[in-house]
Amino acid sequence: MTRSGKTTRYVRIAFAALLIFSAAQVSWWILDQWLFINQVQANVRFLYQQQVRAAHSYLDAGVAPATVAELFPEMRIRDGSVELDPGIEERLRQERHSRLNRYFWEGGFFFVVLLASIGVIGRTLRHDAALRRRQQNFLAAVSHELKSPLAAARIAAETLKLRDPPLEQRRHHVDRILRSIGRLERMITNLLETVRLEEGELALRPRSVDLAQAIAPALSEFEERAEDRGVSLQVRVAPGIMVLADEEAVWLVLRNLLANALEAVREADGACVEVIARSERAAAVLEVRDNGGGFRPQEASMLFEKFYRPGDEMRRGGHGAGLGLHIVRELMARSGGSVHAHSEGPGCGAVFRTRWPLADSP
Repeated sequence: MTRSGKTTRYVRIAFAALLIFSAAQVSWWILDQWLFINQVQANVRFLYQQQVRAAHSYLDAGVAPATVAELFPEMRIRDGSVELDPGIEERLRQERHSRLNRYFWEGGFFFVVLLASIGVIGRTLRHDAALRRRQQNFLAAVSHELKSPLAAARIAAETLKLRDPPLEQRRHHVDRILRSIGRLERMITNLLETVRLEEGELALRPRSVDLAQAIAPALSEFEERAEDRGVSLQVRVAPGIMVLADEEAVWLVLRNLLANALEAVREADGACVEVIARSERAAAVLEVRDNGGGFRPQEASMLFEKFYRPGDEMRRGGHGAGLGLHIVRELMARSGGSVHAHSEGPGCGAVFRTRWPLADSP
């Protein structure tokens, strides 16, 4: 277990102990109040009984009943007998019930507040632990993303330096270097875009743009990559869809969705990625579909969290640093649109659907 894991465990144990101690304190406070009220009421009843005996003594001594009634107004004197006014007993009962009810409500309220507070703190600790795990995964992923393409480019460059291979092999090595540089460039771009988004330095300038023209640069960039990997890239974009968006944002969104889709179909047989655009209910829908690894349905929203990548970095074979889909969500939110992910489960492919406001929508 890591140091952070041990710390989290100790904190949870401490909060569990605090909860038990506080619950015991609240329970004891309620019990103590209950015992105190019962004792007070017992003392009051004893005093009234003493008054009843005193009134009887006065009557037995020949004191007039009217005089005894004035001395003991809480007593009723009838035919030489003395009894406590029934209203007194009812008042004592109601007072006891009112006080106990108030103490139980106050104690219950404090207990609920305590539970809620500890629940919020516990949730924060769990979220913090999950964030630390994602950050650790991110560092591991970035290390891999930097080391792997650099190593590949270095090997290819050293091969070209040591000997003069035939033209076909030379092109192969040059392509390998270019792919490695492109991979580094994409990762660095995502890092920079994430920083720009968080610092508010990425100013979007929405205007009326043709969706087909806005996504053309991203499609052109990925056509060659898809062909090199043996991936069928199919595009079905309805013409004339005008959206209110920033062209750079559209390019970044589709670029990251395509990069995610190409990564998802790495191990798929008959790998296929589809880009579909259409108008639907006062919005433009842009979808990227793939027949790759998919994901568990409950992970759909977590995929857009910063640094989140399913699985363990030590056993993962895919690329990426867990920032691309986070950038997509942030850009869609700032563009007045939305993005959703759907998959039937691992191995069933995935659909990432974005909705952009139409230029002529109110």
